Amino acid sequence: MGLNKINCYDLLYLAVFRIYYKIIFKLIGSIDVVHAHSFQYAGLACCKYINNIPIVITEHISSIIMNQLTNKDIKQLKIAVNNSNKFVCVSNNLKNKVQEITKTKKEISVIPNIVSDIFNYKEKEIDNENFVFVSASNLIPLKRINILIKAFGNAFKAYNNVLLKIAGKGIEESNIRLLIHNLKLENRVILLGELDREEMLNFYHEADSFVMVSAYETFGLVYAESLMCGLPTIGTRNGGANDILDCYGGYLCKVDDIEDISKKMFSVYNSYSCINKKKIHEETYSRFSEDAIAKKIINLYKDLINKYKNNK
Repeated sequence: MGLNKINCYDLLYLAVFRIYYKIIFKLIGSIDVVHAHSFQYAGLACCKYINNIPIVITEHISSIIMNQLTNKDIKQLKIAVNNSNKFVCVSNNLKNKVQEITKTKKEISVIPNIVSDIFNYKEKEIDNENFVFVSASNLIPLKRINILIKAFGNAFKAYNNVLLKIAGKGIEESNIRLLIHNLKLENRVILLGELDREEMLNFYHEADSFVMVSAYETFGLVYAESLMCGLPTIGTRNGGANDILDCYGGYLCKVDDIEDISKKMFSVYNSYSCINKKKIHEETYSRFSEDAIAKKIINLYKDLINKYKNNK
């Protein structure tokens, strides 16, 4: 048939989707709305096989903002955007990129990801000895851990009481350890490895501030999690962070700008006693909590279903 492996996989996925959809429809009998996540592959399958039911697609894949879509991907994205009843992006930056790529004139909504309510505010026990910055990400080039460590070293050369703890694992770990050694920061920059969700909660609660300076983010869930825990949070203008950190307690830096990152970190440290951590939590909860996002999605469903019924 002359099909490559990717095309065969696409066809197999679509065939399986069609079978499962028929089974679900038979069991339930009536479906008000179908919500797919990402144009690959679920969104495309919905647009191809679902008729007479409103389709919502939420997009959040990073390959869009990183310009990594193939011509085939772009074609499929256009189909998903133009044939769904409502296309949603998790950040304004992603929305703008989708509009740029597809040239669509359809309205695209922005609804951010949900932050689990387990990430809550807890007053930190007083620690007069150390100020702790934390960061969490895969240890890969995209996350710019090397830039973060250099910025930390520049900002706190003479401050032995300031620590940086980094959670995560990845291919850059050996290079990161070498950099820490070369900068003589072994006692102040600590790699913790991968943490599960409960460990991440304790990680936030034991910290004074969160910082991640990645080059690109479609959303950046850890920014919202740290804000939810009441931490002043530093990030770069990497796309996803632009929306999340445009708030009280949020600090935005230029990507790959060591001096700017150093200044923001020192500013948080220097003004920490004036920062209202409970206010950070309350504002973030109103934006990203399970209740807040669920209400936005439910309202979208109701509006879509009403419009669909009126147009019948």
